[in-house]
This record gives sequence, C-alpha cells and structure tokens, in this order.
Amino acid sequence: MIQAWLLLSSLVIPLIPDRKISPGDVCTEASSDFMEYRYQEQIPYCVRNVVAGTKASVYSRYRINADSRSEYTIDHIIPLSIGGSNMPSNLWPEHKVIKQERRNLEYCLYLNLRDGVINQKEAIDIVLDAKFHRKENDHKLFCRQTITRWEGTDTHE
Repeated sequence: MIQAWLLLSSLVIPLIPDRKISPGDVCTEASSDFMEYRYQEQIPYCVRNVVAGTKASVYSRYRINADSRSEYTIDHIIPLSIGGSNMPSNLWPEHKVIKQERRNLEYCLYLNLRDGVINQKEAIDIVLDAKFHRKENDHKLFCRQTITRWEGTDTHE
C-alpha cells in the first residue's frame, strides 16, 4: 500500500495510518486495560492507558521527529468508545490538521453504538473507512443528524 503524505510548510506528515504499522485492534476481556462490557452488544471496553514509552515508539515507527511531536496527537485507529484497544497496532500519530477533518465522527459513532442504531462492526467499518481512505465527508450528514437528534435540536444547513 502506498502511504499518503502531506507537505505542510517544511514538514512531511502522514495523511492516513499505515496499515502495516497500525491496522487497528479491539479490546478483549484478556486485554490488560479491560474494564467492563458496554452497550446492548456487550462490547469489551478498555480504559485509556497509553504510556509515554508507547507514544515515543509510535512516533518513531512513523519517523516523526521529537521536535515536531507537539503538532500531533496519538490517535486510536479504532476509538476506545467503540471497543478499540491501547495496543501499538491501534495507535498512530495523527497531525492536528488531519484530526479536524473528522471532528465529530467518533462521538457520532459512540452515540449510535450506545443507542443500538449500529453495531460494533458497522462502527468500526465506518471509522476505518474514514481514517484509511479519508472518506469522512461520506459520514458528515449521518453524524450531523445523529448529534442533532441526540441534542434535541434541529439545524437547517
């Protein structure tokens, strides 16, 4: 697979996770960070626990220099809220500019999963599609409707 990169100023940043490094991973009852089962589907939930050494390793695998790391966040490929794990295979350094493209997606998926509108597989498929193929725009209307429904407001855009 060809890794997509963006030249921003003098930095070259990854646009999408590298599937060979970070394919995504789910929490299981055997995970050291397992806390409980959640939602109607009884999805294993892992509490957030990404130590500094793990973060440094993720940055190194993606060749992000120490002086550039403040421009990134360590992102869970499969969010913890939909059953993701803290394993390095589920982490990648996401540039803050890229993160803004999917501002409400994870929250939207959480609400739909919690309310039983979608199942875990559907939520994971949506987030992987958005992150690996940058297709978040396909989900904006779905998420806008979900958040509007949840907040009990109506917006006309």
